[in-house]
Amino acid sequence: MSITHTPLQHQLLTIDLLKVFAAQVIILHHLSRYGILSEMITYSLKQLANWFDLYGANAVPIFLVIAGYLSSKSFQTHERLNSFGVEIINRYLRLAPSFLIVLILTIGAAKIARIFSGEEYIGNPETWTQFLAHLFLVHQIFEVESIFAGAWYVAIDWQLYVFLTLLLTVLDRFIFRVTALFVCIIFSLTYFNQHSQYDVYFFYFLVPYGLGILAFWASQEPNHRHRHLALTFFTVANIAILITTLFNPNIKNALSICVALVLLLWGNRQYQNLYLRITQVIVWLSQRSYGAFLIHFSLILLGNTLFNQVLEQTPLNALIVILGICFLSWACAHLLYIWVELPSRRLQIFSTQLLHQN
Repeated sequence: MSITHTPLQHQLLTIDLLKVFAAQVIILHHLSRYGILSEMITYSLKQLANWFDLYGANAVPIFLVIAGYLSSKSFQTHERLNSFGVEIINRYLRLAPSFLIVLILTIGAAKIARIFSGEEYIGNPETWTQFLAHLFLVHQIFEVESIFAGAWYVAIDWQLYVFLTLLLTVLDRFIFRVTALFVCIIFSLTYFNQHSQYDVYFFYFLVPYGLGILAFWASQEPNHRHRHLALTFFTVANIAILITTLFNPNIKNALSICVALVLLLWGNRQYQNLYLRITQVIVWLSQRSYGAFLIHFSLILLGNTLFNQVLEQTPLNALIVILGICFLSWACAHLLYIWVELPSRRLQIFSTQLLHQN
């Protein structure tokens, strides 16, 4: 998921729509899985709730493909590339502030929830070790209990960005970069994807992320030979994924292909009219999708507590609380965006080197 703040005229319609859709699906997925609200809504809307429970997590590849596409785009906009260390520190400084605030809020929400409920999804009381492991994005690697659903994604996003930065820093010719990326995608597809113990590392997720990178290179590289080369690798990678999917069905990889193709064809599509109300709404939601993705779990904790302790436990009240959580997720994301994400843009260090694309 990109957290880049761009001027309105630089917003991309297709990507904005996908980000908003995926964020909302993930919110509904978690609402259908955790707490008494999920039980009540399953009782009244069984098929819909079961669908979000079983398939909602498949929205994650949408984020990953977009992340690969936009990360490549961000590097292309500069003739100079920050040194490897500076680039990955800057990326961390963009991810960490909002993540830190949400960690604190979720810990507070969980403490309140534990007073009234001992449900397993609330988790055990947090420790300083657990908090620091999250803050430094190593909680999965050290098998630390997650503080909130979705925390793993932030760590994986950073790992994937480190991978791309290393690829661009070490390999100075485009043919080497695209070939190395293709090999990594195939290795991820044929080996790491077959072993779930690797899902705490970036290489498990290189299929969707790598397809996003290839989709950008194949459609937006200034050099036409680079575009054709990237398109060739993009096509071969997709064929390999399809063949693998036939023998070992994988919804996430199939969805990654679809999203990557959409970005290849329409990823750079801009808004036709910047002054339409619907345009402003889509952009507003897109810019706050990262915050909504982060903060919604703390609201699920509080919403379940409210429903369990204060309200009459009826399907109608459950639906009202669920809709309220969805609305508040975006409202709180707005506050997070204004008070944390935008100010944190100034937390950057600079040290550049030439970015060769021979």
